[in-house]
Amino acid sequence: MRTRTLAVVSAAVAFAAPASADVIWDEAINGDLSSDNLNPTLLAFVPGSNMVFGSTSPEPELDPDYFTMVIPAGYELSSIIFEEYVSGDDQAFFAVEAAAQITDPFDPTALLSAVLIGSLPGTMQGDELLDDLQNPNVWGGFTGNLPAGTYTFWYQEITTTTDYGFDFVITPVPAPATATLAVGGLLLARRRR
Repeated sequence: MRTRTLAVVSAAVAFAAPASADVIWDEAINGDLSSDNLNPTLLAFVPGSNMVFGSTSPEPELDPDYFTMVIPAGYELSSIIFEEYVSGDDQAFFAVEAAAQITDPFDPTALLSAVLIGSLPGTMQGDELLDDLQNPNVWGGFTGNLPAGTYTFWYQEITTTTDYGFDFVITPVPAPATATLAVGGLLLARRRR
């Protein structure tokens, strides 16, 4: 009975913690994100939800946005939600490179992945985008969540002004299943004594 009560109280405390989203960058408040692929804006992402809001301009005043994040050891990027998309066009370009910059915007081979977002199913406002970036049939692709490391993101629209928002979710790397089973076995063995 005591174990069950402890489990219920622990679950209640865990789920009672408020979910929060930190606005890491909002161009309306913090100014323009870098439009220099070799010198992207470094954003201080934290574990949890990290909101980035930006705006881009079309040609001839082309204003792509480049920003870099560092995922610390023991964490991973587990989700990218496309929170906001206000555009006169139906799609924009979104890419990631595993580096502190976008090496060459004219050479896509350096990119980890890229995807057109905004109109295709699964890439619209409110959708999860990490799975689209993982898809090798789209453009590059990778397997699993993005592990600890440095990543630069590139957002661009060339035909119209666009306002956008992303929620980058950083979570602890899950414990291996075998370790979880071992801990569970130890707890059960201790309980039987």
